[in-house]
Amino acid sequence: MALPLTRNTTYSPDSVVRSADLNDIQDNIVNLQLGEFVTARVLHLPAAAAMQYQSDWTAYDDSVDSNMLLSIATGDVLRLPIPLVVGDRIRSLTAFVRSTTGTGPNVKLFKQLMFAAGTGTAATGTVTQVGSTATATAAATHQDLTISGLTETITARYQYFLKVTAGAGAQLFFGAEITYDHP
Repeated sequence: MALPLTRNTTYSPDSVVRSADLNDIQDNIVNLQLGEFVTARVLHLPAAAAMQYQSDWTAYDDSVDSNMLLSIATGDVLRLPIPLVVGDRIRSLTAFVRSTTGTGPNVKLFKQLMFAAGTGTAATGTVTQVGSTATATAAATHQDLTISGLTETITARYQYFLKVTAGAGAQLFFGAEITYDHP
């Protein structure tokens, strides 16, 4: 249980404390003691972070903001690595895109086994999608594509990446945000 963003009740020194507030205080004290009280963090990943991991998309410069990537054709794939540490837990991700047609880009989160256990040899073909797929729907609009409700904990020997697939040419990718915590 997280602390409230605002106070529900304002107390004076002689006020009686409501039982619901006491329960919340008690729960948070226990969570702090057990190390279960966690704060969500947001990792910002600009489009430039993906430039060395893609070949289908190209840098786009509209003379106002050049920190974006442009798809060339339908099916172009962009991969953006997620640099979190073992034990971090991904809660949600949001990709910022502009769809130029009704067939917008889609976004997926994947994990890939890098090394087979105990062997040190590269693992092949072990890629697993985590969560659902978010797809842009409207044409000519900036959209935030969010995959929420995730509880994926970063584990050893795995790499995690965001995959954006263009639904058409001339679609823009501005970057992404990963919301995570470290329980």
